[in-house]
Amino acid sequence: AAMVDQQEMSRLWLEPDGLEIPVRPGAFNTSIVSITNHGAEPVDVIGHLQKLEFSLTGDFVPEADRGELPEWITLNPETFTIQPGRTQRVRITLRPPADTFGGYYGDLVFQGRTETVTTEVGSNLLVFVGTDIERSATVQFTEIRKEDNATHFDCLVLNEGNYHLDAAVDFALRQVIPEHVDEETGRIFARRTETMHMVNLPAGGNPILPGTERLIRFSVPLALGAGEYEAIVRVDYGGPEPAMDGIGMIFDEGEDIDD
Repeated sequence: AAMVDQQEMSRLWLEPDGLEIPVRPGAFNTSIVSITNHGAEPVDVIGHLQKLEFSLTGDFVPEADRGELPEWITLNPETFTIQPGRTQRVRITLRPPADTFGGYYGDLVFQGRTETVTTEVGSNLLVFVGTDIERSATVQFTEIRKEDNATHFDCLVLNEGNYHLDAAVDFALRQVIPEHVDEETGRIFARRTETMHMVNLPAGGNPILPGTERLIRFSVPLALGAGEYEAIVRVDYGGPEPAMDGIGMIFDEGEDIDD
C-alpha cells in the first residue's frame, strides 16, 4: 500500500496534536484524543505508543532503535474501525508507581488502512509525574580540533533536571592580548581580549530530554596563529541561571592545542 499525507485520500485527522498530561506518583489520570475519518471509505486503525528519543546531535532516533515507554501508560482502544464521517475517541491512561517522578516523552501514533491506501497520524505526548519541575543543565567543552583554516569546538550540554530543555546557545572566541610594556614610552598596557568570532543559536530546535546530552559543534573559519585564545559557551535554558563553560588555549607555530 502507498504511504500518503493525512490530507489526501483517507482524510484521517487526530486532535489534539500535542498532549501534556500531569499525574501524581501513585495516582491515576486520563486524557482523550479524537480521530475523525473525513474520507469516503472505512478506515481500520491500529494505535501504539513509542518512546521519543534524540541522538547525541539532536536528530530523531529511528523508531526501530528506540526504547519503550513504561507499561503504566496505556491506550484504549488500540484497534478500531472508523466509518466515513465518524469520530473515534481513544483514552490514554496513566498509573505511575509511587516511586516514579519526572517527565516521560513519547509519540502517540495511529496507522490507518483502507482498501487502497495507508496513512499515519500522530501526536506528541508528555507525561509529567510529580508537582515540581526542575530545570538544571551543565555545559562543557569536550574537544577542540585545529586545522590550517578553521578551528572546531565541541560542547556537551547535559540536562540534569526532570523536564525537557529548549536551549539557546551563545559561543564566542576571543584572542588574549597579554599585559605588555611599550618599549618607547614605558607605558604598561593591561591584559585584554578581542572578540574574533561569535555564534548565536536560538532556541526552538529539538528539546534536550531529561538525563540526556546534546552535542553542539562550532566551527570558526579562521586561521589562528601563534598566541593565546579563550572560548566561552553560554546556554540559556529557562533555569535560574545559564550554564557556562570557558577554556583557554595557547597556540604555538606548528604545534597542537595546549588547554
